[in-house]
Amino acid sequence: MTIIYSLLMLLFVILIHEFGHFIVAKLVGVGVVEFSIGMGPELYTTTKNNTLYSLRLLPAGGYVILEGDDEDSIEEVEDENGKTKIIFHDSDSPTAFRNVSIPRRIFVMVAGALMNLFFALVFFTVVASRIGVPSTTIGGFVEGLPAMNSGLKEGDKIIKVDDKTINTWGEISSALSVSLDKANIIVIRGDEILTIEVPIEIEDGRKMVGIMPLYVKDTLSGSLDKGIATMKLYSTMIFDFLGTAINGKASINDLSGPVGVVKEIGKAAKSGIDDLLFFMAYINLNLGIFNLLPVPALDGSKILFLLIEAIRGKAISRKVESAIIGVGVFLLLMLMLLVTYKDILSVFKG
Repeated sequence: MTIIYSLLMLLFVILIHEFGHFIVAKLVGVGVVEFSIGMGPELYTTTKNNTLYSLRLLPAGGYVILEGDDEDSIEEVEDENGKTKIIFHDSDSPTAFRNVSIPRRIFVMVAGALMNLFFALVFFTVVASRIGVPSTTIGGFVEGLPAMNSGLKEGDKIIKVDDKTINTWGEISSALSVSLDKANIIVIRGDEILTIEVPIEIEDGRKMVGIMPLYVKDTLSGSLDKGIATMKLYSTMIFDFLGTAINGKASINDLSGPVGVVKEIGKAAKSGIDDLLFFMAYINLNLGIFNLLPVPALDGSKILFLLIEAIRGKAISRKVESAIIGVGVFLLLMLMLLVTYKDILSVFKG
């Protein structure tokens, strides 16, 4: 099941990325040669509006070929001096990718990552709507902490902690932080208002009594706000990691390759649908952000080449661009192999 979940997640994440390129290319007038679901041998094909739509055997993502980027439209030939030059067979086509304006080309390149970021927000919001938001009603207790045997009960609605009125669950922690070794927790239970004294324990520098909230369904706008806040939080964490990597302080142990991702998908699937959806959101967020980095072979590098073309007034030569991308692909493959080796060792160790 872990392998099935992993393949489905990989297929979905890559497909929505490629669909972003596809739909924006169509919108801005760039010809699309092929849109493929899956890789490998063809199972089914159909052509519509000069685009080949294909379903292929291996459910490992998919791809989009833009007009002017497919191998049939590019040919290397030697001129009369024996020098190699590139001939574009679609040089007169107004819908070839390289013949549309630079802003349109940049829009096509950035669209894949934007689609991943959009779905990250969608999944974060869905998880927030399913889990709900913490109310000020007690939903459970942490075993081993004082509240469990204090006289508090599930369903008690907390209205005060000492002298502080409680309107949100987060205010309970704030109130406990200024309490001494005990807190007077005032609750509504049925028709009664009760004051219950609860000892305070300190763990990792935080004062706590061991109560958990009852979660209630939020409005759509509330769930969206929570989804945006979650996305901001994890985006900040990713950029913090990138800063650490640039400074040379990151370790190979901080990275995960395909094996590590499959392992985490398995854990998320066993934990339930909410954890699986959350992990889907996190994977989309990572892919969206990392694809915009100016790293050779990623969309960010193509966007950088287009910006350079806009400044210079002419494109970087195909030969130089291919060489840069080739080096980038090699380095990314080496990094992936190293991280995968590390992940395999960790699987065997534990």
